[in-house]
Amino acid sequence: MAQKLNNLDFQELVANLEARRKHVRYSFQELALLLAKGLNDMSHRSIYFKLAKYENRELLMSAYMSIVEKTLDNKGALFMWKLKQLKENREYRAFVGLFLTEQGLDKTQSLLSLDIIKQLKATKKLISSKRLHITLNFISKLPADLYMPTNIMIDKFLDQYEKNEFEFSVSKIQMFFSEKNNTGYVTLQGFSREIYAFYKKWCEFVTSYTKKKSGNAKKLAKYIYCQKRFFPHITLARLKPDEYQKLAKMYPESIKISEKFQFFLALAISDLTKTRAVYKIHNINKN
Repeated sequence: MAQKLNNLDFQELVANLEARRKHVRYSFQELALLLAKGLNDMSHRSIYFKLAKYENRELLMSAYMSIVEKTLDNKGALFMWKLKQLKENREYRAFVGLFLTEQGLDKTQSLLSLDIIKQLKATKKLISSKRLHITLNFISKLPADLYMPTNIMIDKFLDQYEKNEFEFSVSKIQMFFSEKNNTGYVTLQGFSREIYAFYKKWCEFVTSYTKKKSGNAKKLAKYIYCQKRFFPHITLARLKPDEYQKLAKMYPESIKISEKFQFFLALAISDLTKTRAVYKIHNINKN
């Protein structure tokens, strides 16, 4: 039975989620109902709503798939035990950042018309719009049990800010080479003052929030904190030394632009592969 489930579970899950879309607004609500019904634990559905909104969904589904086919009266309790077990000794290479909304780079025609952007796109060096972001806090080793508390903190900040999306202006495309990484970068820089004001409010909130006496909030202070120097930029491309030198000869100076971008605040996991970083973004207000 377990093997059959592994082969068919994805299609069945999709079908179940599609059937529920008429009754819920967000995908995390769909996931919560799937968990609660599949585990015969609807009386505790509020717990599943919270888990589905803030917890790592891959872990939730791993725990769920290991329990759902078992013939038990207390699947909910076993699911929670399995989830806790999956978190043990697990860490994420993570960061909190501002990510482009669906407006994205693909819809910014004035940028796409620039020769440098055309060249990067033609050589497949231009990073996908879905991965473009401004890093606020890099967390090299975030314990899995602090993934959910981090998202709760972000949600409380957004409630206080009374915004889910933020708009900032950008004034130039800048290239630079990092001797440390032996990599050339093409970046968006020259952000408006609003982003510095946003970062200041975020840092003030993080400092205040992590001073609380509650266990998880206090633990976050070790992993999420603000640097004194904030260098907002969006990496459009990463280049090998020879690629960078060739492009730098063509564009020796920064390129002036005038664009506005919309961003959302989110936690992301960054998985490094041989060719690039793969981001798994947890947007609590969309997902």
